[in-house]
Order: sequence, then C-alpha cells, then structure tokens
Amino acid sequence: MDQLQPQPQPAPQPSAPQMTTCPVCHISIPTSFFFCPNCGAPLRPTPPVVTLKQQISAYSVALFLPPFGLWYVWKYIRSSDPKTKKIGIVTLVLTVIAIIVAVWTTIAITNSLNQAVNQSLGSFGSGGLGNLGGLGGL
Repeated sequence: MDQLQPQPQPAPQPSAPQMTTCPVCHISIPTSFFFCPNCGAPLRPTPPVVTLKQQISAYSVALFLPPFGLWYVWKYIRSSDPKTKKIGIVTLVLTVIAIIVAVWTTIAITNSLNQAVNQSLGSFGSGGLGNLGGLGGL
C-alpha cells in the first residue's frame, strides 16, 4: 500500500522589521526605535519610566486621596508600554475601591449622627419644657 508521506515544511523565515525613514537625516531605521541612531532625532514619544518609588506614590495617592489617583490613571493608562499600562489599571482599581469605601464610610457616619440627633431630640421632646434644670417653677 502506498501511503502519503508528509512533505517537510521549510522553516519560517524571520520577518524583516518594519522600516521607516528618519525625518531629519533620512536614513532607513526600524519603526521600533525611539530615536534615530544616526542623528539622535526623536522618532516617537518614549513611554514614561516608572520606578518603584513612583509606583508606591501612585498607589498611595489612589488609596488615601481617591479622586487624585485618577491623574495617575490618566498618565499611565495611555502609555504603549504594557508594564506602565498595567500600573495604570491597578491604580484605577485602587482608586475605585477607595472611593467606594469613602462613600460607604461617609454614609455610615451620617446615619449614625442622624440617629444620635434624633434620639437627643426625642428625649428632649418627651421631657417637655417643664424640666429645664429645676427652673420650671419660676
């Protein structure tokens, strides 16, 4: 019986990088470059470098001053760098959680104060005006 033998496939050739031209010196360079290696002209904006200190700062602002954390979100989430974009997403999540906790805490404190005021007004109303520290007989 004749069986079909699979034909060996040629190894895929690595694709050549996409090329662009420097607007200043007009040499051909890969599009992944941020600066021209010949003249140093900027070709595209560089992603922001995020140090550990900057990350801690962004996360702290997101947790302790929730609305201001959105500035870091806007700054980092627009980046093309995946690491920086991830920092922006984490900052967004922390900011949203902090806002929810702040609103919930504010509602709880407001309700507690409202109940205390209502109880005080209720006890004042039930005592009447005749019970003002013994001055009712004047």
